[in-house]
Amino acid sequence: MNGTAGARPLFSVVMPVYNGGGLLAEALDSLRAQEPFDGGFEIVAADNGSTDGSRERLEAAAADLPIRTVDGAMNGNWVSSTNKAMGLVRGVYTAFLHHDDRFRPGRLRALAAAVRANPDATLFVNDTAFAGTDGKILGTWRLPVRPGRRTAAEVLPALLVQNNVAVPGAAFRTDAARALGGMDENLRYTADWDFWLRFAARDGLVRIAETLSEFRVHGGSQTVDFARRQTEMRDNMDCVVERFLPALEGVVPDARRRRRVRRLARLGVETDMFLAAAGAGAPLPWRAFFAAAFRCTPADWVRYAGVSAVVPRAAARIRAGFLSGRFRRRRGA
Repeated sequence: MNGTAGARPLFSVVMPVYNGGGLLAEALDSLRAQEPFDGGFEIVAADNGSTDGSRERLEAAAADLPIRTVDGAMNGNWVSSTNKAMGLVRGVYTAFLHHDDRFRPGRLRALAAAVRANPDATLFVNDTAFAGTDGKILGTWRLPVRPGRRTAAEVLPALLVQNNVAVPGAAFRTDAARALGGMDENLRYTADWDFWLRFAARDGLVRIAETLSEFRVHGGSQTVDFARRQTEMRDNMDCVVERFLPALEGVVPDARRRRRVRRLARLGVETDMFLAAAGAGAPLPWRAFFAAAFRCTPADWVRYAGVSAVVPRAAARIRAGFLSGRFRRRRGA
């Protein structure tokens, strides 16, 4: 464990928490396991009114972790709690860790090396493993751009088609995040996607081609719960796509390529809505999905398969028994 006391830390880890249960213990253990690096880190946990002992677990962790526990927004919105915690951090850079995810042991040290090699960059992303509740690795989630420092022109088209930056797989300059006004609290489903796009549209990003974090795939995740409220989810996704399509004009001069990105972004929305409905046991939106699909050319589909990472994303959920179980019940098995 490599914390800091007194001096400004290099990293702040923001943890929005609500009834984290045993997975919270694993998240905290992943921070204890961080390998030493210059600069150190702090943790700011925002508890959103847990009733399962998570608040007490967080406070007890202060015995061996540099952690402060504060009240979250208390409104059921993880984005609001995250923003509240971000307003209290001291680190030069900030990273998110939800209570059901994990950092791998070398993550903060690898990030420290990346930020020192790219002092002008504001957003850093690494590959993230999909993991089940038992810890079994189910696949890898990565942004399909080349490793290293990438410009807005290189990143924006891919990131607009699909959010392939996992919440525990990013870190960003704290002052830049504050200048952006934090995350959009009206976007409960897509606030992170919107946040990464705001950074990428302005400064690009640095991709670290190492799997340094783990995102849990399980039926109790906020993503799955939110997917049950499909109208809000669709509105949130549409908002992000329409908000950032105009930014393409500044970085993608080819009008045909911009039109292709628009088609693929719409296909991405409908694919995500389809997978969310399947996971939530809701009626599948076949009509909207096929309408978006038929607007695409065969070349679009090839491009979409690579940019969206839809196959590894769906495969991870099938391996976890999440989507497959839903489909079996739908067939009456």
